[in-house]
Amino acid sequence: MVGKVRTFLDGLSVFDTTFVDDGALRQALQVSGYPSTFVIDQTGQETARHLGPVSSVQLQALLRRAKENQP
Repeated sequence: MVGKVRTFLDGLSVFDTTFVDDGALRQALQVSGYPSTFVIDQTGQETARHLGPVSSVQLQALLRRAKENQP
């Protein structure tokens, strides 16, 4: 499944990372539910998050917010 998602996102020129986690990442990011969407900047800092299903409009707002938080 991850391969299909990666292929789809590659076609959109979206840079992402998809994890299947043993719990360590979930704890580090303090994930309280699934699905969870995080925007991580080039320095590894979380710039935005959305818990729950995300629509196209919500994703665009999330990315916009992340860009606004850049130094």
